[in-house]
Amino acid sequence: MGMKIWTLALTLMASAAMADEHYQFVQSENSLNYLLRLPVGYDDGNQHYPLLVFLHGLGEKGNGSANAIQKVAVHGPFRSMQDGNWDADLPLIVAGPQVGGLQPWWPHRDVLKTINALQADYRIDPRRIYLTGLSMGGRAVWEIAEKVPGRAAAIIPVAGWAGQITAVCGQLELGVWAFHGSEDGTVKFADGQKPIDAMNACDPGPRVPAHMTRLEGVAHNNWDMIYENRHGDRHTGADGKEYDNIYRWLLTFRVAD
Repeated sequence: MGMKIWTLALTLMASAAMADEHYQFVQSENSLNYLLRLPVGYDDGNQHYPLLVFLHGLGEKGNGSANAIQKVAVHGPFRSMQDGNWDADLPLIVAGPQVGGLQPWWPHRDVLKTINALQADYRIDPRRIYLTGLSMGGRAVWEIAEKVPGRAAAIIPVAGWAGQITAVCGQLELGVWAFHGSEDGTVKFADGQKPIDAMNACDPGPRVPAHMTRLEGVAHNNWDMIYENRHGDRHTGADGKEYDNIYRWLLTFRVAD
């Protein structure tokens, strides 16, 4: 399968011990190494599952070793899992790769290689691939949506920004729910709002308008309130219903045939 799985029975950043049922460390020969959580019941059948890929920020970069990759769980869904705030009923495969190097961005080709490797090794529904990331990772989420139209069914950029996004104008089915602090001094709120406005200005526009949750009085480090669904907002899913749970919202989207 081109990868080795190591169960993490280590500590996270020399703090609380992590139970090994939360997630695993996967050392891949064909992609970035990553943390992985398989949904309950994965080994009991042949069902294909949606995939959520979480892209960390600048402060969590590392060489992908078993020790370094623990930083991926400092924020985001893996942090929620460790803290006991994860909904075990979610039918999601969750993967969190780690990137290294000196550059302050994610090479989008490395993310795509990781998604390809995941699809080769696990039963993933190719129409239900979701991306989320914070700061540097939020920028990467937008970049992949721009450069590889149709690969993701829905995205959640957190404190992210984007450049030219004309390519997304043809993605009527792409779900977008962005989050940004009003007092973000690292990535200005206006820079996070620009791609939302540009996408909604497309003609025709997305079937579900892209939505920005403005976190009033919040600075750049706003991750936990979002990934633990304490953000206080709601957004329309592809089924027309309102959701305050970002993961349940994601699950309503799929790439069109």
